[in-house]
Amino acid sequence: RGCKVLPGKGFRAARTARPMHLVGGSCTQSHADPMQSLPVSSTPKLLTVKQVAAVLGVSTATVYKLCETGSLRHLRVSDHTIRVLEADLAAFVARSVARGSEKHSPR
Repeated sequence: RGCKVLPGKGFRAARTARPMHLVGGSCTQSHADPMQSLPVSSTPKLLTVKQVAAVLGVSTATVYKLCETGSLRHLRVSDHTIRVLEADLAAFVARSVARGSEKHSPR
């Protein structure tokens, strides 16, 4: 008795992987969902440019400029799609706050 896991197609390939029984009968192997093994906390949250703009209180054009200049780390999902990891946005804000406090510190 053997089985083979066939991947799903498209975007949700990891979630749609399913066992295929090569020989009749039931399979005794466990086929856990690969996404189930990832703890929720380890799954990074990706934000859209619009969401980042809302958090920062700026326009989407400003977010694109921050990405273009390298000030804000980002992922280019496709030619016209950018995503920002929540952790990268938090780091950007922390750096900005630190820079702001340095400018206003008494000399």
